[in-house]
Amino acid sequence: MPGSGPGERGRSEMKWRILATCALLSTICIAGCADGGGDTTTDTWDGVGDGIGDTDSDIDVDARPDDTGDGVEGDVPCVPTGDELCDGVDNDCDTEVDEGFDLSSDPENCGACNAVCRPEHATGGCTDASCEYECDEGWVDVNGSGVDGCEYECTASAARESETDGTCADGRDNDCDGRTDAGDGDCTACPPEFCNGLDDDCDGLTDEDFDIDFDSANCGACGRVCPTRDHAVPDCVLGACAVRCEAGWTDADGNPVNGCEAACVPSPTPDESICEGHDDDCDGRTDEDFVGSQCGEGLCRRSAVCVAGVVQPCTPRTPPTAVDTTCDGIDDDCDGRTDDDVTCACLLDTDCNDRIDCTTDTCVRGEGRCEHEPNAALCNDGSVCTGVEVCDLVLGCVAGTPIDCSDGIGCTDDLCDPLTGVCSWSPNHTRCSGGNVCDPPRSTDSSGCAPPATCTIDADCNDGDACNGLETCGPRRLCVPGVPVNCSDGITCTRDSCNPLDGSCSHIPPDVDLDTYPDAACGGSDCDDRDPARYPGQSEICDGIDQDCDAATDEGDICGPLPHAATSTCRSAQCVPNCDRNWGDCDGIFTNGCDTSLTTLANCGACGVPCDLPRAGESCATGVCRITSCDPAWGDCNATDADGCEASLTTLTNCGACGVPCAPAHATGATCITGACAFSGCEGGWGNCNGNGADGCERSLRTLTDCGGCGAACDLANATESCSTGTCTLVSCNPNWGNCDGSTTNGCETSLTTLANCGTCGTVCDLPNASESCSTGVCTLLSCSTGWGNCDGNATNGCETALTSLTNCGACGTACNPAHATGATCSTGSCSYAACESGWGNCNANTADGCETSLRTLTDCGGCAITCDLPNASESCSTGTCVLVSCTTGYGNCDSNPANGCEASLTTLTNCGACGTACSPANVTGPTCATGTCSYASCNSGWGNCDGITSNGCETSLRTTTDCGSCGTSCSLPNATATCSTGSCAIQSCNSGWGNCDGITSNGCETQLNTLTNCGACGAACSPAHATGASCSTGTCTFTACNSGWGNCDGNTPNGCETQLNTLANCGACGIVCNPANATGASCATAGLFSE
Repeated sequence: MPGSGPGERGRSEMKWRILATCALLSTICIAGCADGGGDTTTDTWDGVGDGIGDTDSDIDVDARPDDTGDGVEGDVPCVPTGDELCDGVDNDCDTEVDEGFDLSSDPENCGACNAVCRPEHATGGCTDASCEYECDEGWVDVNGSGVDGCEYECTASAARESETDGTCADGRDNDCDGRTDAGDGDCTACPPEFCNGLDDDCDGLTDEDFDIDFDSANCGACGRVCPTRDHAVPDCVLGACAVRCEAGWTDADGNPVNGCEAACVPSPTPDESICEGHDDDCDGRTDEDFVGSQCGEGLCRRSAVCVAGVVQPCTPRTPPTAVDTTCDGIDDDCDGRTDDDVTCACLLDTDCNDRIDCTTDTCVRGEGRCEHEPNAALCNDGSVCTGVEVCDLVLGCVAGTPIDCSDGIGCTDDLCDPLTGVCSWSPNHTRCSGGNVCDPPRSTDSSGCAPPATCTIDADCNDGDACNGLETCGPRRLCVPGVPVNCSDGITCTRDSCNPLDGSCSHIPPDVDLDTYPDAACGGSDCDDRDPARYPGQSEICDGIDQDCDAATDEGDICGPLPHAATSTCRSAQCVPNCDRNWGDCDGIFTNGCDTSLTTLANCGACGVPCDLPRAGESCATGVCRITSCDPAWGDCNATDADGCEASLTTLTNCGACGVPCAPAHATGATCITGACAFSGCEGGWGNCNGNGADGCERSLRTLTDCGGCGAACDLANATESCSTGTCTLVSCNPNWGNCDGSTTNGCETSLTTLANCGTCGTVCDLPNASESCSTGVCTLLSCSTGWGNCDGNATNGCETALTSLTNCGACGTACNPAHATGATCSTGSCSYAACESGWGNCNANTADGCETSLRTLTDCGGCAITCDLPNASESCSTGTCVLVSCTTGYGNCDSNPANGCEASLTTLTNCGACGTACSPANVTGPTCATGTCSYASCNSGWGNCDGITSNGCETSLRTTTDCGSCGTSCSLPNATATCSTGSCAIQSCNSGWGNCDGITSNGCETQLNTLTNCGACGAACSPAHATGASCSTGTCTFTACNSGWGNCDGNTPNGCETQLNTLANCGACGIVCNPANATGASCATAGLFSE
């Protein structure tokens, strides 16, 4: 769609999708009317708000919180606050939350409650819970927010960007493609690269300066700008929009739509180098020091990134080109090779030096070819007379055609003025002979010589040229030539000349550039005699060159004003504008001055700094981004413009206005809907008795005036009442009154001083076998009937006891119960018995105390005065027979005869602790049984009590590799087979290729025996004599070759090359005898040679 975004390419068809989430709704919905009876679960008991350690509310004050299952009954139901709103609360108490709101298409609640999708200057809206739209022509969505849609208007001019109408230098984006003047392809053949799928800068690469996987302004695709969220800056990770939190904030719920919603708590031991998904140091960046593995080549090289605590697979960037045809020294197609698809003649200008002094050599960027521009000014010799010099690309400086000043007269000096190229001719008398003088008018031939002219006075001889001397009239009346003026100053670089009028000399330095200022190198003042634009007095310009030859460069106020810059300063050979207040040089092009107003929403206070405040109307009229208004239901509560209207005015802390809390007293389900404070119900025991929602549930429903409900009085007859639980409860009745009908409504209705209700309800005062009274509320016994008694002292059961029983014989408490006797009787108040019980006897012969003596005691066992006493034992006579119960500690009944008691000591080695238990522990010395416990003095050598059990003695051998010398001491040595035959860990043998060279057992066989120092055995050095390439393989010493003049003649490798090869027996090689036939004085001076 043309004109819908910043340019027809890339951003022209942007679609913004606002991702919806219902994660918060699932939490908010819990706070509705839970059971229809007014109960809710509040998360305020422990003050943390985490749902842990909290207590369920009991709004209906039935003493049963909701979790106990009280059903739907209750005195205080869910209180409707009006029509249903989209806020996560059951406002109308119909047990449904946010019914009637379609989050998939509602423009006011698109994907989530209060997520507005009403894009202005655009087509589209809320579809499938996402805000999707396309900008109208001439409008651009700069901030990526569906709330204001396409908020930036860009009016395209009819001429678009064009060099012919001045729109390429007006600092405006005339064609609304997001690019201005020199940055636009309509004004510059190869503008800076733009993210649009094209090769803008003509380097053969497409969008190489933009990585859509990590560019928040082009995230996943060109022109897709990631939106700004609360307490966060936009971020792009692997092509998906994300958030990077501000310092001190964190995205605790992992939902980027609501930004960084929670305060960050620093870790006590922060480590950002681990990929764990936590911002340990609360600087807003998570795991920023994590270093991932790398992949890809050249421009596509990347590192693996950490996302939400998970290391993502390393994926190389997509190559910006299929082939590497750009000569830039970079692997553009990411194949691991650089500039491999093109032949590059050069990369730098210095690669193009053609050794021709008059050419300017450059390397064409990206094409890898050299260009050589001729500069004829470098060939100018400063003389017009020599013709016009040129710069030839092959020959270098080529001389011009000289001016021909020859007059054809032999005696004249033919001269050419190098400044003007004007010819002059001066007579030179020395060129004539025979007394003749140079006088061409009188000459008869081409020599120009003629006899001296006749004269009468000197004036007759004056030829008008003072430079050839003063002519005089000689004695023979012939003209005599003068002496020529010598004007040579001895300086080779000056042009010496003589003025013919007066003979004066001049010495003029060269002026090659013809700017009337001679070369400073020859006494002149021109600092560059090859450049006619540089001379003393010239106006200085900003180009890094000294124009006025004063040894200073770019000095003075030479730049002047530029658009929106009253002054500018020359820096690095460029006029840099000193921008006027609220203007900036945002395109980086100095010639157009300060092209951009810094009071716009796109560039506020500085270039590229947008004024886009969250949930706010903004202005940048003064160059500072200010809030002009807040979106509905949002406020600037921290008085800081930078974060916009950061505070929702629909929260309990800021309800309708900043700092206005929504905290109705004793209420639950408090909500702030469209800035108005409301609540869903009252806390248990409280009510909204005045019908005013502003002060919440102001009345306690646990008072005697409002008990369980507003105005429900708690006042009971003849009673003290209470309403501490919200229910009118009878605490106590007044004295002598009772609640006999069980109803609390009529209080204590019954007097408790009657015989029918005496002291308590239903307690009849009617005492058996007695006369009674209840005058004080207590049933009182007046007297007992004859033959009866109040033996229990309890008046309530009257005179309950007959006094003719064995327990009360003649009087209360007088028992007829002779001890241990049978056949007891009570007759006429006299108690008697028939016989003694078994096991008892009347040993004192007194009938009054019955059978007083037990015959089951140790003193009277089976009969009066018969004793029971056994040696070293405890005995019993519980059955009337003397029985051995237990032995005294340290003794036993080992012969099983109870008559002699416990006759055997249990502290002997044959009976240790028990009869027949021998004390003979294995592998010990000094066994004892002092206290009945078998023990010993010590283990035998080489044995140990490793299981800690004394009875089995020293059961473990200490000469094994598992228990070597002591229990649990393992004998395991490196590179060795260990043994423990004597209780000490020793080396039985070393592993192949290893040796115990240090003699220390604890480190085993620590030395490899395949080294030059230990070859096959400890200390066996592998250093064969007179040999090279020594090595030790599998413990055998070898070498590669003998030194010159030596040989291994004995075939023994360890002693190396032991034999010199310059002897008669071994001459040049082993066994080669030097014994030439028929010769004397043989010797072997060098290998293989002999002499005589």
